[in-house]
Amino acid sequence: MNHIELFAGCGGLSLGLEKSGFELLLANELSPMASETFAYNHLGVNLSESSSSDMSKVLWLSSQYARADLSNRLRENPQEAVGLAKHHTSDLIDQKPADSQLRRSLLIGSIKDLNDIIDED
Repeated sequence: MNHIELFAGCGGLSLGLEKSGFELLLANELSPMASETFAYNHLGVNLSESSSSDMSKVLWLSSQYARADLSNRLRENPQEAVGLAKHHTSDLIDQKPADSQLRRSLLIGSIKDLNDIIDED
């Protein structure tokens, strides 16, 4: 069976589900700090040391900072990053990943922003 994890935190629920045979389709977490732990635990990605090629499965739904400015993204206040305002950027809009690329990925930011991105298509 497959699962989607919302409010993923550091990934405790995913860990238990995967040990029971479930497969992660995608996870969503608002907090960059918790997302950093999830990425390390489940995707094998160390966000504080990764190059952009290592981050293909980690996507920001909305951020005040460019994708290349990872150090600021990781310290960003998630409440200030919500909303697809003109001064925010989204990895999903910029890259338009295919469904297969989103499989087993981590989406960082508000799930409301994901709904807005989907509604735009």
